Amino acid sequence: MLKDCAFASSLYKQIRSDVRNRLFSRSSYPATRPMVIMALITLALIIMSVYSAFNPIPWSAITYALLIPWGIGLYWSRQYATRHLFRAVYRSEKINKQSRFKRDELFQYVLFRDKLNAAGWTAQRAAKVAEYYSLMESAPKLYSISQNIFFVFIVGLMAGLATEAIKISTWFSTGYAGVVLVLCVGVLYIAWVFLDGVHVPAQHRAYVRRDLQRAAMELRSEVAR
Repeated sequence: MLKDCAFASSLYKQIRSDVRNRLFSRSSYPATRPMVIMALITLALIIMSVYSAFNPIPWSAITYALLIPWGIGLYWSRQYATRHLFRAVYRSEKINKQSRFKRDELFQYVLFRDKLNAAGWTAQRAAKVAEYYSLMESAPKLYSISQNIFFVFIVGLMAGLATEAIKISTWFSTGYAGVVLVLCVGVLYIAWVFLDGVHVPAQHRAYVRRDLQRAAMELRSEVAR
């Protein structure tokens, strides 16, 4: 059972890695053109935010106003690339008919299910592994130092002091806040594009268990036919 759990976990990670590699391969360029354009826009926005630090009016307001459409453009560009690179999957499973915020999740599941099917997994096998994952999640949690009230108090105090220090900083009040904000959003975007978000082990197991349960239901219906 542990071997099957390890296989399912590594398979899920491998699928995410394969999608990411496909997005950044040269042969995918026509579909990833919007991502390249958004990368250039991101660079231009960073340069604009640096310029606004020395010329706050009106460039600071312009920079902040552009953050929302910029963020939407970043999200849309990757959705567009994925939809066109994996057009057959999107069409066969009617993924475009689903909620916009569920498409990534469903797309990952379809690839995961197909890989399990290709590996010869049965509905019963997927269901048993999913049940085993449930037992792993219900195991007692180890004590963490973050649960200590003294530790929480010190961290809260440090965060409050850091906030006050930033508020009175002349460097931060002269317009450089826009630079920091754009850089932070850029780092988050890089994490989303390259890492598909940061998943802690508990989240990863929950995703694998949920998709195993889905696959078990679909494989069972296919066997019944």
